Amino acid sequence: MQQALDELLRAGDFDLVQIESSFLSGLDLSCAKTTVLDEHNIEYELLGRTARVERKVPRKLFNLVEFTKVRHTERRAWKRFDGCVVTSDRDLLEVASVVPGRPVATVPNGVDLAAFAPRPGTPMSGLVFTGLMSYRPNIDAVTHFVREILPLIHRTRPAETFTIVGWGIPDEVRALLGPRVIATSSVPDVRPYLAGAAAVVAPIRIGAGTRLKVLEALAMARPLISTTLACEGLDLEPGRDFLVADDPSRFAEAVIRVLEDRSLADRLGASGRQVVESRYGWEASAVQLEALHDRLLASKRPRDNRRSNGQTVSGGLATRSR
Repeated sequence: MQQALDELLRAGDFDLVQIESSFLSGLDLSCAKTTVLDEHNIEYELLGRTARVERKVPRKLFNLVEFTKVRHTERRAWKRFDGCVVTSDRDLLEVASVVPGRPVATVPNGVDLAAFAPRPGTPMSGLVFTGLMSYRPNIDAVTHFVREILPLIHRTRPAETFTIVGWGIPDEVRALLGPRVIATSSVPDVRPYLAGAAAVVAPIRIGAGTRLKVLEALAMARPLISTTLACEGLDLEPGRDFLVADDPSRFAEAVIRVLEDRSLADRLGASGRQVVESRYGWEASAVQLEALHDRLLASKRPRDNRRSNGQTVSGGLATRSR
């Protein structure tokens, strides 16, 4: 990849290179005029939270060691780039505390508002979780829900089903499947499952950044029950846009409330859709990203009078800016 990037940069007069996630921050960009690091998550925070939740000692120790190493590497990367992009104001404060004065912008995760839209009239039943099931935070969320929360829901609603929509079901999740716990594995489109859900659950206990699964559910006007962490960094109001609970009994109670009160479910869904429309469309995020690019390029112009062809490189691919 380094060789391909070097060849690309030598072949064109690019204004800016944007690297997607700190996992690529080790690439040599010394020949680039302006560089941006797009932090999808603050990765060391994710590892630290994983260590706190893991019960098995080897996993806990592994994540603690990785947390220490990645924090050093990731913070060092922030100092090497001309600017950084994060997904929430919370993450912006973390980056700014390490590199004060360095340009940092919040560019929220977004959703395609036309594609992820309400589907009135769709028959609805059951609970749905969406997410890549080879990803440790999703594995933890699903196993926690099935073992600790779903049995409490079944005391009141014994026939309620839970559908896991996502590729890569591991053995520890597969062992939990049964008539009322269903896994789809890979699907071509998650929207039919969201549209048909009586409620969407996000019992996330490990994570960093912000979660697309939350925005997609809200964009389709589905009632969402979530942990505090699952909606962290998003400008949402608990009780208005979604219901929040962090312990199993309260989470189960919130799910039952939504399932048994369709007017509440409809209000939550409508409010969630409105918030996503106003703040989390991809077009709005693109404007904020371009504003950072413009700011960085303007700061370089006095020191670089060479003519530009108006191109950028993002993640190793060339794109022409507007």
